[in-house]
Amino acid sequence: MNASDYLQRSTLYRKLIHGAYGQFARVYAGRLSDEGFGQQCTWRSLSLFRELRDWHLGNGHDLQDLSEDHVERFLEHRSKHWEHRFGRPSCAPALACRVTARRLDTSRPSS
Repeated sequence: MNASDYLQRSTLYRKLIHGAYGQFARVYAGRLSDEGFGQQCTWRSLSLFRELRDWHLGNGHDLQDLSEDHVERFLEHRSKHWEHRFGRPSCAPALACRVTARRLDTSRPSS
């Protein structure tokens, strides 16, 4: 199952796109589909996106404040509380950093 198939069925994705960060979730999911990720990596990437959103809001930031600096601080914070297994963790951290850099170009049509 590829990312596009998974996104059509995903409850997590539906919750993300109907929330305050929905426009970002759509762009992020579109990029996951474009990259051709499988179900597991797509699920893991969306979970990481949800954690970023929760951390961002929990630290009192507004939607418009999301920036590459915030993403890097989140990843640093998360790495202190996350046990790495099996070598390199999932594809999500590198992708999350790349996707949120430049404040997610939301002018791009979403999938």
